[in-house]
Amino acid sequence: GLPASREVRARAGLEFAHGDAVIAGAKVHVRCAPAVRVSLEELDLPVLRQALQERVRVHLSRADLQRVRRGAAAVARLVDREETVYGVNTGFGLLARTRIPRDQIVALQRNLVLSHAAGTGPLLADGIVRLVLMLKIASLVKGYSGVRIETVQALAALLEHEVYPCI
Repeated sequence: GLPASREVRARAGLEFAHGDAVIAGAKVHVRCAPAVRVSLEELDLPVLRQALQERVRVHLSRADLQRVRRGAAAVARLVDREETVYGVNTGFGLLARTRIPRDQIVALQRNLVLSHAAGTGPLLADGIVRLVLMLKIASLVKGYSGVRIETVQALAALLEHEVYPCI
């Protein structure tokens, strides 16, 4: 059975529309209990403790979104100029000096995600996963990673709708 705190725990492939989640092509209704609204600018121990204990909704400010957009635009400009960007158009670790052809960049990013999508052992508790998502979002909105705004919004939607990755 599914935990009482949520109706769905998904591994990948989420799209949200009006309280429904589309998971691997199947539409599933996601229960949305009231959430505590959290500002990423006010992320302190009491807020993190609250996120550990109950559902939260992060507030993405205009400044947050603007920083993410600027970071994504910077990466896009570098790639357009065919400059070397670690992990975007190069391999990782020992393959950092290996240039990835432009037509394989999307596959590189997909493979990176897939390579981190396997694990063993018990799943983390929902509260811990909420903290991981909150902290990841807080890190990404600083604008240094180059992710697109859709990535940050998708993570925020996962958090808000209690659709947690299996970690």
